[in-house]
Amino acid sequence: MDSGSPTAQRPSAHGFEVTPQLSIQPPLSRRGNGPGLVLVVSAALDLSRHDKTLDPPPLRKWAEEGYAVAQILVNDGVADVAGQLGTAVAELEKLPECSGDKFGLVGMDAFSPNSVLLGCLGASLTSAKNESDNRRERDG
Repeated sequence: MDSGSPTAQRPSAHGFEVTPQLSIQPPLSRRGNGPGLVLVVSAALDLSRHDKTLDPPPLRKWAEEGYAVAQILVNDGVADVAGQLGTAVAELEKLPECSGDKFGLVGMDAFSPNSVLLGCLGASLTSAKNESDNRRERDG
């Protein structure tokens, strides 16, 4: 395959920061579009690149796998996860590279498996989905 052909090159879609806690990254796969994925990540996790692993940080890794990714950083004690999830879903819905109307959710927590973060995700996702549905009805 010719390395100059469009199918041989990965898109260089640039991510952007909506707030200090919310980042959006369009898909970085050759296809250039994909389903939405929300990462809820503990702010205590080190998300920088490391020499000891070949894997990139989660936001980039999932984008390279073809997902349109919204990453939410949360602190221990988690305030307003539902609001942040609602904003993340709304931002993904605006992204032309995000296909479909369903979103995946991945929670990464550095504190403990039973922390507030993981306990809140189910209720927060339901609340965010309701917000999104209401917004769609309102906007037509």
